[in-house]
Amino acid sequence: MDDRVELVVRACASASRLSSAEGDVLLRACQGETREDIAIARGSSPQTIHKHVTNILRRTGDLSLHAAVERVLREAGGMSIP
Repeated sequence: MDDRVELVVRACASASRLSSAEGDVLLRACQGETREDIAIARGSSPQTIHKHVTNILRRTGDLSLHAAVERVLREAGGMSIP
């Protein structure tokens, strides 16, 4: 994945006060991983990932994880969802 995406996710995480786990979930979603993939990769339960996504949406104001990913990719230079 393009380094720009990681930089935008880090900036978003900082501005929105995301936890490191929430930032990682957002980055992985931007890389095209499903919630199930993210849970497995992080060694977390699906419920934990759901809670991280809920927090991401609450803190960023995005209406869905898809919308958050679209925004990050757009800010990273017009990239599209993988």
